Amino acid sequence: MGIGIYLHIGYEYCIWVYTYLLIVHSGVGREMLVGLVDCNKVRSAEDTRTLCSMTTPCGWEIYKPYIRTIEYFMKSPCDCPSGTHCARSSDDISISAFVYRCSPSNGDES
Repeated sequence: MGIGIYLHIGYEYCIWVYTYLLIVHSGVGREMLVGLVDCNKVRSAEDTRTLCSMTTPCGWEIYKPYIRTIEYFMKSPCDCPSGTHCARSSDDISISAFVYRCSPSNGDES
């Protein structure tokens, strides 16, 4: 379960803070995920969809610490722009999650 908050900073960027509770076998841990979203790409109030920047995570694949068995995927509140897709980019062991970011789509993908 999570809560998303958007704050305007400067002219070009919004910062979103996304908190969630992560339950692991040793107890409950609370993590905070922070990323930048391009405010120029934020849609109107009727369409609440926001677009992730290339450095903003588009999701996290949460795994069990040490054994890295996947538990679930948590999608970011933003979406990848057209011409990109959400792909695994790194492993953040501090939150026991694989981090996904928007990556350019190859023309030969089906």
